[in-house]
Amino acid sequence: MGRLKPGKPRRRRRDELPATIQIREARPGEGKAFTDLAALAMEGHGAFDDCEAMSETIDEGSPFTSRFGTGPLLFLVAEYTPTGRIVGISSSIPPLSVLGGMERNGTAPAVLGATAMAYVKLRALAVADDCRRQGIASALLAKALAVHRDLRAFLAYG
Repeated sequence: MGRLKPGKPRRRRRDELPATIQIREARPGEGKAFTDLAALAMEGHGAFDDCEAMSETIDEGSPFTSRFGTGPLLFLVAEYTPTGRIVGISSSIPPLSVLGGMERNGTAPAVLGATAMAYVKLRALAVADDCRRQGIASALLAKALAVHRDLRAFLAYG
């Protein structure tokens, strides 16, 4: 499959996506398509050992809860609307390794819960090879940050 836009792409504003791309939350049943692209983001960064758990979480459509409480887990997709193909993904999660370290250091449970809501880790950001350089990753990141800001998170890292 070639680029989504035939010919030489016209110059767009940074915040303008092609009209055929929609950014939205992943839906149940899209776990495999999501994790296939997430594997691209994880390439060269060690084992992608939570692929199955990520796919199941998306497919079940259930909220994420850890021992630190409910955190801001967000799976976004960029969909090529004419075909329904998932061409980009973003996942952001509570900072579980940070929370684990805080817990080992004896941090109070209330502080752990507040930290789980206030901080977010960008876990994966990927765009299919044939759809790059169209602003999709930027749009996914902007949408994730906006959602987390609405949930009162104030620090994102990844």
